[in-house]
Amino acid sequence: MKYEVPYLLDQDEGGPWRSGLGNSLLGVKWRFYQQSDEKGWQISAYPQVEVNHPDNSVPRGLVDRGPRFLLPVEISKVFGPIEVNFEGGYWWTQKDEGGNERILGLAVGHQFTKRFEGLSEIYDDVVLGGTARSTTVDIGGRYEFRKGLLLLFMAGRRIIGSGPVNGQPSLIGYFGLQILLTHDKKQRAAGH
Repeated sequence: MKYEVPYLLDQDEGGPWRSGLGNSLLGVKWRFYQQSDEKGWQISAYPQVEVNHPDNSVPRGLVDRGPRFLLPVEISKVFGPIEVNFEGGYWWTQKDEGGNERILGLAVGHQFTKRFEGLSEIYDDVVLGGTARSTTVDIGGRYEFRKGLLLLFMAGRRIIGSGPVNGQPSLIGYFGLQILLTHDKKQRAAGH
């Protein structure tokens, strides 16, 4: 299960900075296939719902009006020292003019030390029936600074873009805190 809410900072070209809470994202991952080997194939569905906060982030243009629903399928496999994760899914939205999206992502990770895992990802988001597209590449990682507490970080940029995809900027990044309720290595590895 997950719950995440970002704090957003945004600026239009030459305009003032805007900030506020982003939309909340709630989700539950269901791993419906897992080979007995820890490095074997794992397949899961990860349904999520995105909802607005009762602040003024929608009128200020920081977020789109929700709710939105996401249904991705995730496939992961370990190849030697590298873990590969693929995600493909679909966003449903309430926009009158369309705006449903198809997403594809490919992440590659390596456990450099017992506490640090490095990751790299390419992610493609296309608004169906429109012209908006955003493809981003990023690098980041997870650092377990205490048992069950991980620092998440990422930086990247949009490499292909046409039209706005949810206000996707050219440069992206985040810091976050992941709290693990279990310390099972298998579940942590599948958490990309």
